Amino acid sequence: MSGRVGDLSDLQATALQTFKENVKDILKPNHDDYYLLCWLRGIMRSVKKSDVVRTQIHRLEKLQALQMVQTQKVGRRVEDLMVIYDLERLGMKHLWKPGVDLFCEVIDMFEWHYPETLKLVFVINAPRFFPIMYNLIKPFLSEGTASKVRIYGSSNYTGELLKYIDADQLPVAYGGTMKDDAGDPRCSALVCQGGDVPKDLYSKVSINTLDIDKYTAVTIGRGSSIQVDLNVTEPDSAIRWQFITEGFDLGFGVYKRTKDSRQKANDMEEVIPSERVNSHMFPEDGSVIVQEPGTYVVRFDNTYSWTRSKKIYYIIEMLEPDVEDEFELASESPM
Repeated sequence: MSGRVGDLSDLQATALQTFKENVKDILKPNHDDYYLLCWLRGIMRSVKKSDVVRTQIHRLEKLQALQMVQTQKVGRRVEDLMVIYDLERLGMKHLWKPGVDLFCEVIDMFEWHYPETLKLVFVINAPRFFPIMYNLIKPFLSEGTASKVRIYGSSNYTGELLKYIDADQLPVAYGGTMKDDAGDPRCSALVCQGGDVPKDLYSKVSINTLDIDKYTAVTIGRGSSIQVDLNVTEPDSAIRWQFITEGFDLGFGVYKRTKDSRQKANDMEEVIPSERVNSHMFPEDGSVIVQEPGTYVVRFDNTYSWTRSKKIYYIIEMLEPDVEDEFELASESPM
């Protein structure tokens, strides 16, 4: 598929139709599919962190305007929001540091500029590693907001949702009776279902676009490697990384030491197999949960290159679950 009008994949056509729906209130007579497709591509390629924050502000302002309309309609004050976060598709890739940092920034903005707006937050289909992610976000929540968060697994939330949300306002997929005009039990025409952004839409990232002061810079000599040690003391901790190299690819892997001294890769327990990655084209990022305490090693490998040194910029973190305030799925609702 060329990505042009008349030659779109199903995914591209759906994205275009969704975009048209979102901007239909500002469309002009000359805004045909050709014009909108160019506009959509431009937005995808130029989106910045500030654009995402502005989008969230726009949504909140629209919600407040809707609350005023509903206040006049029902004859009483409507000022609270109830939010459902469905984490069914949440994976370890979503521990990506820039994304989590941005989410925390949005939460901080919400706390400062839209206080006492939230009634309840229902987090449903929470995966096993969610305590790690919640531990990153919780410092940005006020005590009052944190007390409004209710977290559920994959099967125990329907009754709780129906205590606060009318069945005809809750999608069938969540235990209600609402469907969209197409009969979709998830109400995809009304509720954005999310999904992966195709890599061909990613913005090109270079060293110059990074907040380089937050990265550790190292030059790995030709035919050599470096090891970054992490002492993990709590089970189910996560190791998270992001790195980019100048000009050339690099090998990357994660290991667990089997003794208390430096070891070669072949002598350690393999956690993530070493492979060459194109970190000179896009920043490489990821995370892994480790079940056992011990010393883990993030290894950057340049042993295959006998002619070139490689300069790398990296951030590596070890994230522990919240062991002081044990994470439990909610079994009771707030009054």
